[in-house]
Amino acid sequence: MPHLTRTVTLVVAIAIFSGGCIDLKSPPDPTRFYILNGTIEEERINLAGTGLVVHLRRVELDEYLDSPYMVSRKQAYELQFSDIHRWGEDLSTNIRRALKRDLIATGIVDEVVEHSRDDVDYSVSIAVHRFEAVPPDVAHLAATWTITGADGEIVHVGHTDDHNEGWILDNYGHLAQKLDESLNTMAVEIAKTIAP
Repeated sequence: MPHLTRTVTLVVAIAIFSGGCIDLKSPPDPTRFYILNGTIEEERINLAGTGLVVHLRRVELDEYLDSPYMVSRKQAYELQFSDIHRWGEDLSTNIRRALKRDLIATGIVDEVVEHSRDDVDYSVSIAVHRFEAVPPDVAHLAATWTITGADGEIVHVGHTDDHNEGWILDNYGHLAQKLDESLNTMAVEIAKTIAP
């Protein structure tokens, strides 16, 4: 009887493996990564320029945004972090790079630097408070920005609260695009404030 049991077990095992019922391959990784691009060089409005040099400081993020996970605000007090949809790099660094391109594309700013120099006309500090999806169709950017003159005195404190409608629900590539557009809106507001 034990011999029969071993034979039946062996036959079942062979049938399972040869029939393809067990796949020993690991499933594909569903994780997707996204980045912000900012305005591309071809979209620059005015190539003549004004000579303005801006020092763009490190972008500060509210703590819940300082994460690789893309965020959705389900209700006023409920957040959802996507384990599958993530930022492709440090979000603060990515926002700063996108804003650099956006500021230059306005035609008001000629150069954006990451470290203060003697020829800097203004320094800009930015704190991002919201950078998230709000179902069913909004990408929400809320940020405070402070412009400081070459003498170190505060010139202007502004606030951007952009509810960019039209986000395609659960399309996180489109969410990154809509948030990128909102950053461009903020860059235009900043550039207009320091325009000669």
